[in-house]
Amino acid sequence: MTQNSNEIIITKENYKQKLSDLYELRLKQYELKNNKDVNDTKSIVRLFDMLDERPNVCGFYDGRQNEIDGMSEEIDIYIKAFERYITAIDKSLIQKEKEKAGMQERILEYRDKIAECESNIARLDVELQDDENLKNEIHKGLSKKPHKGMDFLLIPDEVQKGNTILFGSYTHDQNGKIPIEWIVLDIQEGKLLLTSKYALDCQQYNTEYEDVTWETCSLRKWLNEEFVNNAFSIDEQKLIQGTIVTADRNPSYNTDMGEDTNDKVFLFSINEVNKYFASDEERKCRPTAYAVRNGASRGRKNKNCIWWLRSLGGGLKYAAYVDRGGMVYDYGTGAYHGYGVRPALWIDLEYLI
Repeated sequence: MTQNSNEIIITKENYKQKLSDLYELRLKQYELKNNKDVNDTKSIVRLFDMLDERPNVCGFYDGRQNEIDGMSEEIDIYIKAFERYITAIDKSLIQKEKEKAGMQERILEYRDKIAECESNIARLDVELQDDENLKNEIHKGLSKKPHKGMDFLLIPDEVQKGNTILFGSYTHDQNGKIPIEWIVLDIQEGKLLLTSKYALDCQQYNTEYEDVTWETCSLRKWLNEEFVNNAFSIDEQKLIQGTIVTADRNPSYNTDMGEDTNDKVFLFSINEVNKYFASDEERKCRPTAYAVRNGASRGRKNKNCIWWLRSLGGGLKYAAYVDRGGMVYDYGTGAYHGYGVRPALWIDLEYLI
């Protein structure tokens, strides 16, 4: 604004100078033409009379000065108005910059939301495919009728290790519960040791951050109460045999496991998981879509999850687990974490006879 004001003032001064130059020029013209001294007022008046500029010198000057003063006031008004206009524009620009910044932030936020939605859609597509594959496998097995009094119990006529059977139901879809697939790991006098083919849920080993053993952990209580009652009918529960679950010490850290327990449903110890699974590849486990919805995280490439063992880790607040690659982590992690749950149990086929 200062630069513009100076330009306007210079223009006004030039106008004054032009009036003065004109006055001097006419005096010189008169002197040259008439060879007279024009320093007196009468000579000046006669000069303007001859040039048809009839107002006297004082009137001429006063009139021009008034005109200049009027122009100065008008210029000042326009300058103030222009300054107000520029100020308003500046405020508008600042506001628009803020709005622009806000819009850019919202755009970034929307882009993040879109990326999150796309990721969820991709995840759901995989989960739906997993459920569809599971249904197809189940429907193949349902060509046989389940045993009387059982919702789902499909067992091959000649059971062998490595067979898959259907027993109980836990995970959910739009049509209700889905039968649980179990892998036969051992056979002893008509009794079958089973472990779920998939991680069925996601649970903490223990809900409190404290020293814990398998005997006292919340996961053991959940498996033998809530899980059993939700996954099996009364008749199905009769097949599940109470089992002495040994308090195996951690072979690497000798962590005290407390006392043996008698459980219907349990998790494998480090020794047992190495006994019944010959390699990391066999120990790999994928979660059901239900387990994923409850917090079980899957690997981006292999879609496997981490699943708990019952053995304690390097301390009384740690529990061992199997990682996504099938490797046993004997030092473990904090028992308060939520990982996949792959139950194990014994069933007695003599009950069916």
